[in-house]
Amino acid sequence: MSALASSLLATKFRPPSLRHGVVARPRLAELLSDGLRAGRALTLVSAPAGFGKTTLVSEWLRASNVNAAWVSLDQSENDPVRLIACIAHALDDAVPGLDELLGSLLGPHRMPHLESLVT
Repeated sequence: MSALASSLLATKFRPPSLRHGVVARPRLAELLSDGLRAGRALTLVSAPAGFGKTTLVSEWLRASNVNAAWVSLDQSENDPVRLIACIAHALDDAVPGLDELLGSLLGPHRMPHLESLVT
């Protein structure tokens, strides 16, 4: 895999670095923690562009030290197989071996190779 592809994958499947001077949002971070304590497997964070969703979740993940999957999606993930492949790869970071299990469950509808996700 090329250095560029590796770099693109790192940005796609890792939370972004936090910038200096980020405004802390303890109330919203506590809501995320409440969901985790309640045993929720999935939490949806929804707001218009520029409201700080990515920053909030990135900061919360670093502070809470939880095992989580991260994937940054773009317009190219509008194909269902490609979308599932991206999500499966992100989940495999959190739960090793999961992408192989999902691949076997999909049968003939194999997921694309990871390198094809950045082309």
